[in-house]
Amino acid sequence: MRCDVDPCDVSPIDLPVFAEFTGLKWYQCENWDFGPSHGGGPSAVAITGGKDSIFPRVTRAENTDGIKRYRKVFGKNVGVSDWNEFYINIIKNANQSFSRDHTAIAKGTLTDDMFDKPNDADFSTRAGPFTCVVGDYFALWIRQELYAGGTNPQRGQDIVIQIELMED
Repeated sequence: MRCDVDPCDVSPIDLPVFAEFTGLKWYQCENWDFGPSHGGGPSAVAITGGKDSIFPRVTRAENTDGIKRYRKVFGKNVGVSDWNEFYINIIKNANQSFSRDHTAIAKGTLTDDMFDKPNDADFSTRAGPFTCVVGDYFALWIRQELYAGGTNPQRGQDIVIQIELMED
């Protein structure tokens, strides 16, 4: 979803995801729309990366007023071996390139939604520990927070955030 594209406002928030682990595939949660029911279990819709794959484009109003929103995603082990204890890290946080934007992550459950998602204090640049056997999922919450203060943007700014899985 792109809003207010002429002229461009604050850029889309991109979330390319990758892993050193063989066989990782990312999926949307079953209730993907923003709102009180966002969350739940994994859906069959794969997240393939690229612009706006997790969060939609930030609108002019959101740029001016600020916004905090959440997305729940699932990683699935489609490989050939189980993953013992591992953590997920944000390795290039958006606040390093754009001071008003901050992205954080937290460990989720297979069923939580906006009513029982992790508390804001639980979000950081590292989530876990996780374990995942072949064919199973693990849940990750991602929080995007854009602080108020944007005025009359003249061009978009791409903010790229990468997530890395690391054995501990």
